[in-house]
Amino acid sequence: MEIAVRDACVPLIEEQSLWDALRLLGIASVELAIDAEMTAKSLQQPVQTADQIRELRGRLGERGVRVCALLLATDFSGVDADAHVAWTIRAVALAEELEVPAVRIDAFTADRALSADVVRDNVARCVRRILAETAGSGVDLALENHAFHSNDPAFLDGLFAAVNDDRLGLTLDTGNFYWFGYPLEELYGLFAKYAGRVKHTHMKNINYPLEMAHQRRPVGWEYGQYRCPLDEGNIDLSRVVRILREAGYQRDLCIENESLNRYPESQRLEIIRRDIRALQRCE
Repeated sequence: MEIAVRDACVPLIEEQSLWDALRLLGIASVELAIDAEMTAKSLQQPVQTADQIRELRGRLGERGVRVCALLLATDFSGVDADAHVAWTIRAVALAEELEVPAVRIDAFTADRALSADVVRDNVARCVRRILAETAGSGVDLALENHAFHSNDPAFLDGLFAAVNDDRLGLTLDTGNFYWFGYPLEELYGLFAKYAGRVKHTHMKNINYPLEMAHQRRPVGWEYGQYRCPLDEGNIDLSRVVRILREAGYQRDLCIENESLNRYPESQRLEIIRRDIRALQRCE
């Protein structure tokens, strides 16, 4: 398994590029966020035309960097659901050109009034369209266990059953089931349950007080206070990596450290280095 990092979590100083920061970190694998206009946001580089895609592929090759996944912030239950389907189809084509194995998608919707069943059916319908339009592609769709619906196993199980296609899997976020309120000891069973469906990862940790770690908490309880670097949290990431390996997972361990803004800019690069060392110890 290769260690990667979300582009949004790469600390940059003035006049420094993403490429410079990756070199300083010693990381050669990155997750790139692609917006609805087909721009790689962290690079401020459009990837809309064949020439632009060829240029990015060349820049990646020159720097010895690979892209582990493309990240899209999809809303398949919103008024622009059809546009988000088209966006995802274009992203799958981009992923093929860049030899990226997975496109991260989301079940999140801005319309909080919708029931979980309605959101699940909307996501299933859109994902089936995407898979049909990209039939024959080797690129997987990786739905993140994220926010209010897709951290619920009943939602995930219903969605996977409704789509019934091996190209739909999970971006396993190691912190989000914990954020959702599951007690620490229940997390590893959830990781094992879905390990065979994992296409991509977000490696994250949370350092809840022990008296709260072992009980069910409200969704998102005090996350801003207790989000932390990978080596400070309650979740045993070595155990998580073993679970993934035993299920046959061989792709990235992608760092998503959401605690960086709690620290001065001067400390952030070293914190990501600590995250890298924490994952290296899991190998």
